[in-house]
Order: sequence, then C-alpha cells, then structure tokens
Amino acid sequence: LGEYKRHIQRVENLRQEIECNLDERESFDRHIGQQERRVDRSCKATRIPLNFNVSRLINQEHGRVRIDLSSFYDSLGDLSETRLKAALIEFFAKGIVGVLARANRKYIDGNPAREKVFLQLLKTLRELFVLVSERDIVIRHIDQAESEIEVLGDLVQLDFPRPQMHRDEGGDIDFVHESASVKITKSNPGKLRLDSTSINGEATSADIPIDELRAVTLAVAAGRVIWESACAEIPS
Repeated sequence: LGEYKRHIQRVENLRQEIECNLDERESFDRHIGQQERRVDRSCKATRIPLNFNVSRLINQEHGRVRIDLSSFYDSLGDLSETRLKAALIEFFAKGIVGVLARANRKYIDGNPAREKVFLQLLKTLRELFVLVSERDIVIRHIDQAESEIEVLGDLVQLDFPRPQMHRDEGGDIDFVHESASVKITKSNPGKLRLDSTSINGEATSADIPIDELRAVTLAVAAGRVIWESACAEIPS
C-alpha cells in the first residue's frame, strides 16, 4: 500500500551516490596515508625532532601524524560544508599554529633558517588538515545516504489526488491534478510519525501511538488528509 515508484528511483540514485563516494573515500585514504608519513618524516628529519602532538586533534605515532577532527566538529555543531571549511582554516591559523609554535619554541627561537623549515612543515600539515576534512565530508555524505535509504525502507507514502476539469471559453478541456499526501515512518518506540501535506502545500507533523493507527480510514477533507478509526463502536 502506498506510492513507491519515486522511492525506488531515489534508492537507486542513493546507491550510485554511495558507490561513487566510497571510491572517492578510498582515494582520500591513500592520499592521506602518504601525507601522514611525509609529515612524520619531516618532523624527525630536523636536528631537534619536532613535536606535532595537539591533544586529541593531532597524534604523532607509528610513523604517522594522524588528524582526528571529531572534537572540532562537535564544537561547531551543524554547519554547511562551505562554512565548515572556512572555520577549519581559521582554526588552524589561529589555534593550531600557535600551539605548535609554543611546543617547538626551542627549535625555532632565534634561527631564521629553522623558522623557515618550521613554516614549511606547517604548510604541509595544513594540507593534511584540509585532506582529512574533505575525506570526512565524503564520509558524512555516505552516512546521510545510508540513513535516507533506511528511512525510505520504512516509509509508506499515501497520495490522494484530486483531479479537476476546467473548460475554457473556447470549450477546450484542461485537467489540473492536485493532491494531498501523508508519509508514515517509524518514530519513537510505540509511535509512528505522520507527515501530512495538504493540497495547498501546507505541511503538518504528528507522532501518533501505533494502537491509534490500527484499522483506520484515511480521507481528504478541506484539502487535508484526515483519519479516523474504522473500528468505532456501533451504538446500541
């Protein structure tokens, strides 16, 4: 019961999107691994080994300099990808650079040549930060697509078309198809989410106990989807 053609097409599109994103993630993983080893070798090549560890964000271990931006994302909340990238660049310039400069002051103080080497390493590290963030965005796309597929798998959508016939002054007939709809998805335990759209495009949402939606009759009244129990008691 319900309209699934659009859902089937959407799921197919999402599957193709996931496959492309998985290939892109694999490419990022290879590039990031190379960059992690490169930064680590550069840190160890100096006469005084550099320390690029920064709390949970940067860990220099096992021949790599690894970046984990989880805490950074948590601090920002839900941002668009463009704003996220801009925030990351600003955070690196104002936060990471200062922390690493203090941690490696012994190496760079009073030595312009070493300072130049250090700045070049920071540039390489910044490139690694950007790579990791781009890989994380791809992972986010994969997770979002997977979540949408799960929702579509549990989704029932009922459409209620209301075709109208119009005859113009010349006698020609034209049909206008309007429809109201309701989407039913899993919500909280014991409840279902009903997202209704009226013929005029007005949206409403409600969480309804499952027991109240057993054996219901759905119809359209005043352009909106309504429902009532089909098991109402017959008056004696």
